[in-house]
Amino acid sequence: MEYVPLHVAFPPRNFCHHVDSGASSQNISIIAEPISLQAMCINIIYFTHKQMEGNCVTNISPLTTFSTSLSCFKMAENISTSQPKAKKRSDYLEWDEYFMALAFLSAQRSKDPSTQVGACIVNKSKKIVGIGYNGMPNGCDDDEMPWDRTGDWSNTKYPYVCHAELNAILNKNSSDVQNCTIYVALFPCNECAKLIIQSGISLVIYYSDKYHEDKIMKASRTLLDKAGVGYRQFQPKMKQIVIDFECIDGKKMSPHDSPLRPLQQSSATNI
Repeated sequence: MEYVPLHVAFPPRNFCHHVDSGASSQNISIIAEPISLQAMCINIIYFTHKQMEGNCVTNISPLTTFSTSLSCFKMAENISTSQPKAKKRSDYLEWDEYFMALAFLSAQRSKDPSTQVGACIVNKSKKIVGIGYNGMPNGCDDDEMPWDRTGDWSNTKYPYVCHAELNAILNKNSSDVQNCTIYVALFPCNECAKLIIQSGISLVIYYSDKYHEDKIMKASRTLLDKAGVGYRQFQPKMKQIVIDFECIDGKKMSPHDSPLRPLQQSSATNI
C-alpha cells in the first residue's frame, strides 16, 4: 500500500490538535474526522501558543515524525509508553491467613481478661458460615460472672465460659456445618472436640498448641483421630496483620506501605 505524506505546518481545521511545547513525541494525540485513507505517514510539528500568529506558525520546532494507522471513523490514537500496565497485588491475604485473621479479630470481642480466643467456620465454597469467641452465656451479666483462673473451682470462670468453638457452631448461619473447616486460635479442648465431631466439621486449623501435653488436649487428639477429623497447624507468612482505619483515605501510608505490613501507629489494631 502506498503511503501519502502529509506535512502539517499549521493547524488545519478538524485535523491537527494543538500540543504544548512541554509535550513529548511519545504523548501526542491526533484527532481526525472520518477519512477514506486507510493509512498515511504524518509529520507532526509541535509548537507553543506564543508561536501561533493567526493561522500560521512561526519558529517551528524540529519535526518529530511517526507513522500511524487511521481507520475510517477512528477518532483518536494515543501514543504513550511512559506508564507500565498495572498488575495485581502480590501481598494480598491468602485464604488461610484471611480466615485465621477473622478468628483473631473476633477474639477481640471477648470480655475474658486473661484469654481471648476466636473461631471461624468456613464451608467448601470459602464462605463463612459461623463465627464466635469465648464468653459467658447469653443473659449472664459479664460484670457479675467470675473471671478468675485460680481459687475455688465454682468461683472461677471455667464452669461458666462458653468456648469460641461452641459459640461459632451455635452461631452458624446455615442449616449445618457438615464438611466445613474451623479456624481457631488454640487447639480445641476435649469438650470442643466432641462438638466439632458431632457437628460434622471435617478439618480443624489451629494457630497455637501451647497446651499440647495437657491430658485434656491428649484426649482431644484421640477423639479427633478416632472420628477421622483432620487437623493441622496454621503457618503464618507474616508476624502480624495490621488494620489501619485511615489507610482507606490514603493517610499515614507511603506508596510503598501496605495494610499488611506492621505499622507503629496508635490507630492500628494488631492481630
